[in-house]
Amino acid sequence: MPTIKQQQTENKMLKNRNTALLTTSLATALLCLTACQEAGTETAEQPRGPEAQIHPELWPTVTPPPLDPAVEARVEEILSKLTLEQKVGQVIQADSSSVTAAEVKKYRLGSVLSGGNSAPGPLPYADA
Repeated sequence: MPTIKQQQTENKMLKNRNTALLTTSLATALLCLTACQEAGTETAEQPRGPEAQIHPELWPTVTPPPLDPAVEARVEEILSKLTLEQKVGQVIQADSSSVTAAEVKKYRLGSVLSGGNSAPGPLPYADA
């Protein structure tokens, strides 16, 4: 007779196997659907002809707020002190799973992303 711990372990293994099976099935179905669309299968929702064209004249007009001369002067002051290497580093956003803290400092990276397939530490979420 299996112990409660053995039963729990077996249940967990079955759940993991079922999850893997479901994930594989969904991935296969998605692959098949993608292949069908790439092969030229069209759906009824895809408009063709003039109605499928972009009409920017219908877009709403956006009026940006006026620039603040004091803020612009401060931005210019900061940017003028940065080297090209530093400016490039500031516009790069590295993924937390592929960059170390030392590399962030060395290359002066502007930000680090914890999302997609990476998490901010050992947990799949950040502490609040």
